[in-house]
Amino acid sequence: MKRRARRRLHFPAWMDRRRDHRVRPPPDLLAAPSDTVPAGIAVGLALQHLSVQAVYLLLPLAVARALDLDAVATVQFLSLTLLAMAVTTALHTMSRGPIGSGYPLSCIPAPVAMSSYVGLAAFSLTPGQAAPSIILAGLGGLALVLLLPGLLRRLPVEVAGVVSFVLGMSLLPVAAEMGLRSPADPWVSGFAVLVLLGIVVANVANWRFASFGLLLGGGVGSVIALAAWTPATAILAELWEQPLFSPPELAFPPVTEFRLDVTLAFLVISVGLLPGVLANVLTLQRLGNADWLKPDPGPLQRSFVATSLGLVSAGALGGMVATTSAGGVGLTAATRLMSRRIIWVNLAILVGLACSPWLIGHLLLLPAPVSAAMLLFIACFMLGSGVQQIAGRVLDKRRTCVVGLGLSAAFLDLLAREHLAALLPAALLGPVTLGFLVSLGVHVLTLPLVTRRTEAVITLDETAPR
Repeated sequence: MKRRARRRLHFPAWMDRRRDHRVRPPPDLLAAPSDTVPAGIAVGLALQHLSVQAVYLLLPLAVARALDLDAVATVQFLSLTLLAMAVTTALHTMSRGPIGSGYPLSCIPAPVAMSSYVGLAAFSLTPGQAAPSIILAGLGGLALVLLLPGLLRRLPVEVAGVVSFVLGMSLLPVAAEMGLRSPADPWVSGFAVLVLLGIVVANVANWRFASFGLLLGGGVGSVIALAAWTPATAILAELWEQPLFSPPELAFPPVTEFRLDVTLAFLVISVGLLPGVLANVLTLQRLGNADWLKPDPGPLQRSFVATSLGLVSAGALGGMVATTSAGGVGLTAATRLMSRRIIWVNLAILVGLACSPWLIGHLLLLPAPVSAAMLLFIACFMLGSGVQQIAGRVLDKRRTCVVGLGLSAAFLDLLAREHLAALLPAALLGPVTLGFLVSLGVHVLTLPLVTRRTEAVITLDETAPR
């Protein structure tokens, strides 16, 4: 009797990490993702990532004020956002299984989700009350993500370069807002420039603490700035009244508050998170592989899955959704240390902060000019990475249009957002999203015009000397 053939389940190729591209670390890379770095270095670099994340904690604080939350609810929302950042970081950094790229990706509150959270005020909902709608949007985004592997295999390097460049460019308005928002006091802008120079010198100088240049320059700048521009006494008194240890209260999401319009708004956000994640993962792919020629679709797809599950976890926790940090990727590029251990230490710090309202309050005291200098330093590495990816291939006429129109769309969004808002839906706005869509659209539309096969006849001169 013939044995019946056993039926085997066939999973998508991106779920099998053994099919990922082979990696050869560049000679100047100090630590690969799987390498272990000393505990002291891991803690120091994790704190540098935290200093970048602290800048973006102002986003959930602004959401809490827009929703008119009281002091206790605001601290609770910030704590839950930190937990959501930790969960999303773990999902992206996982090195086994079908979730996560395995690259060192720290996370921040997602700027692209700001409008949707502020819009909850129109429905008289808090993030906790909107949890069922947000969870359903995350699951819908996950369903859409599972349809993208074919697109990822056809993603050209120049489109990835456009996204990386625009992601770094999108940090510049935030830095300008922090460093130039006091035109009556030129000392603020001048101090931001001095801090930036200090960070650059500390990072470029040939000394043993070069990897901690951002932390050292930002730390010294913060001490000087807090001494020169002392916070109001009432603010300091309110910070000292916060408890040192108070774990956030987790509550089961209420299923009675489901709204379809809220779900659709956050479904758009789940798609809007993908271009930024794409750029960050591709930047680390190129940074950690000397033989990198084209995107590796496996880690990209697993990162997209982690992004959708991160939205689900943020909804379940009641915090603000998190996404991968372009600043963290720029910091990794600056230090040349890609060890996952650094990010796991950063995750532990985030969980500890979530349980300490006193530390959360003091973290928000990071001076604006120091934050601006740190963002400018990180943006330069993101811009440089984008230029490398764009210039990695010869730009013919078609590729020039792909790159040029994508960058032009991103610049238009930064310079004339109010005009574009009258022509385009809100879901398409944002320099990263618009630049990615235009660049990819031009690529897809012009791809059929490319000659896939050429023939050439070469006549050899038999009398020529050999």
